Amino acid sequence: MIEASAAGKVILMGEHAVLHDCPALAMAIGLRCCARVSTRNDPQITARSDALGLNRTYSREALLRYTEQVRRAWARYRLKPLSQDFARVRGSDPDHLLKCALGESLHHFTEANCLGLDLSVHSDIPLNAGFGSSGALAVCIPAAIASLYGCEATRTTLHRLAMNIERYQHGQPSGIDHTTALLGSIIAFQRDHQGALQASRLPANIAALHLAGAQLYHTGSARESTGEVIVHTRARLAGRNNPLLAKMRQTTAQFSQLLHAAQADRPQLLALISDYQRALEALGVVPESVCDVVRAVERAGGAAKLCGAGALSGEGAGCLLVFPPAPAIDELAAYRRIDTPFAAHGLQVSV
Repeated sequence: MIEASAAGKVILMGEHAVLHDCPALAMAIGLRCCARVSTRNDPQITARSDALGLNRTYSREALLRYTEQVRRAWARYRLKPLSQDFARVRGSDPDHLLKCALGESLHHFTEANCLGLDLSVHSDIPLNAGFGSSGALAVCIPAAIASLYGCEATRTTLHRLAMNIERYQHGQPSGIDHTTALLGSIIAFQRDHQGALQASRLPANIAALHLAGAQLYHTGSARESTGEVIVHTRARLAGRNNPLLAKMRQTTAQFSQLLHAAQADRPQLLALISDYQRALEALGVVPESVCDVVRAVERAGGAAKLCGAGALSGEGAGCLLVFPPAPAIDELAAYRRIDTPFAAHGLQVSV
């Protein structure tokens, strides 16, 4: 049996803006997605996921056909990224993500006459909450299958496969989620002159110095997928001189400088966290109920910001990064605390 696991993540700063060539910073966390695979004596492929409530059996040919259909749908969506076109990519199958991850992996790492496999996926990463659940899955399944069939899987190969899988799930993802799941620690992202997203791994001890005392809370899963939120908000950050985008870019750049400093600057940290939170609120991805909790944190002397795509409706919007005041406030008790290590390891594969 082969076991591969990849980390969940939180975007410290730069969400949404990174899709418009702005910098971003993300951090791997100790919540993980684990894929276990073993060979069968027949061509069948079984997949089980407790988190998704799935237990399915496929043929290799059916998975390859499904993935090819999704590829073609995504190519059409890329030319005209509208919500109705993304719906044709994402579909309504509850096992869509699993089928895409299996299909991409089998296409790249196996031959037509190979034996099948049993796949079991376990994840403690909350779904639809900005913690990178699909990005971690998109990394660990290809890594496990490559190892099972004795194939070399470089970081470049895994990055490419995971990016494809994430596209089929989210439409036009930035690449932050699966890259952080793969590399671990804290990652600084920046577009190069060709528009490619470049990732720089920062020392893990940055978290202990600058993020000391930070807490993560789960505000509840968003009603919309990341892809749906992006489709509906992308135009609000368009334009060469967009003031909201400029504010996001400036705040993220200042936050990056702060993380690289030799000494912690708590007042500046709290101010930048609050500034970016206000930008996300202006973008329309923070529910009113979450805004109320953030204001309560700020009035008590702390700061908080949403991490990830957010939501367009409802009360849940995923991950909330909180630099709590002392003493703690009652408003945070409404959310589930996520107690997990910061700057965690990336992909790990074992036999």
